[in-house]
Amino acid sequence: MVLVLAALGLAAIVHHPRVIVALDPRYAIDFLRHSGSVGFLVLGGVFLCITAAEALYADMGHLAGAPIRRSWYVVVCPHCC
Repeated sequence: MVLVLAALGLAAIVHHPRVIVALDPRYAIDFLRHSGSVGFLVLGGVFLCITAAEALYADMGHLAGAPIRRSWYVVVCPHCC
């Protein structure tokens, strides 16, 4: 599975190489400088997404995948469709 994700990511980077520019922190600093308080809200949202994803993977290690998948389909999926 990891190899498939790596191959798909690499193919996407080869197809759109400008995405690598997003790793430059100067763009984030420029965004925060020009967006005011909205920038801090966006930064908070990104922080919450990263920490929630890390917590989800940690929970999968403790609980196994079945409870996480079940809660995903009950909570998230009805809102997707």
